[in-house]
Amino acid sequence: MNTQKAGRGRGSKRVLFDATRSSKRVVQAVKLGRPETVYQKVLSEAEQAEELSARQRGAVEVKRRRTQRKLDELEKTNYRDAAPDKPLLMTPVEGTQALSANLASILAARREGIADRERTVTHDLELQAAIEASGRTSSKKEHWTPAVRKILTTRRTFGSLISDAAEFPSMHAAPNYFTAQAPRASRSSTTMCSICGYWGTYGCVQCGERYCSRKCGTT
Repeated sequence: MNTQKAGRGRGSKRVLFDATRSSKRVVQAVKLGRPETVYQKVLSEAEQAEELSARQRGAVEVKRRRTQRKLDELEKTNYRDAAPDKPLLMTPVEGTQALSANLASILAARREGIADRERTVTHDLELQAAIEASGRTSSKKEHWTPAVRKILTTRRTFGSLISDAAEFPSMHAAPNYFTAQAPRASRSSTTMCSICGYWGTYGCVQCGERYCSRKCGTT
């Protein structure tokens, strides 16, 4: 009896050892409804942990590739935006003389650009004035002189016209814009409400504006 029990015990150990040698046999044992041993639980947990770590490594690799791709795109964009046609300050500077020469070249280029713009604007104004004048009187187009063209292209304001007129002596003989003045009014000046425009008989203590009634005064 004891030998049979021992034999059965040895056989069961051999069967257990043979059943747990690989994961395939573990799966077969689970499918057949056999009880899961501690070793099988540990093996399944190890497989799950390995699968989870593989997924994590894959996610990290995908994230790294995506970040690297974005960095490469930014590098290309920055290089294209930062590449000037005439790199003036990007050249190596040696000493104060090279720096002053570099700055002088930059200022000269800017002055030249401003002068070109001014010439372009003046030319456009001359063309516009010529087109407008030709639309009004096309017969006088051939009789233009440089002085007439300058007068047509120059825009004069009211202040400049008054200042130029004050230089002529004939302007001081008669009342002009500077000397003309109205006599004092015989009646007192009428005060109007600053809110509605009616007779402003009252004055605000805070701001001094005139108002006609309490409603306008509280506005």
